[in-house]
Amino acid sequence: EKAEQGTGGEERREPSAHSVRLLAAALSLLEKKKRDLSWISPLSGRFAYTPLLFHDPYCEKINSRPHLMGILRRILPQEKLADVGRLALTTRGYVVDVPSS
Repeated sequence: EKAEQGTGGEERREPSAHSVRLLAAALSLLEKKKRDLSWISPLSGRFAYTPLLFHDPYCEKINSRPHLMGILRRILPQEKLADVGRLALTTRGYVVDVPSS
């Protein structure tokens, strides 16, 4: 991972190749589910949204909501980024509601 200084003075790390592959696999699964059925997110109650867990129980890789949004900005297309739903910190890491379409 490559570390760089964020705008607020915090250290930002580039996501590892493994993390990017995991996100791509999760988004691919969402796309497949979209074709088969529709559902409501248990995180936000929004129709056709799915919560994704970024597993990091000790906040070693993702240490804040702005840091997570920075990762999502580098990975997701701009039109998908505007539709990102609720972000929540859990004991296992951050959960992000993402649209299925």
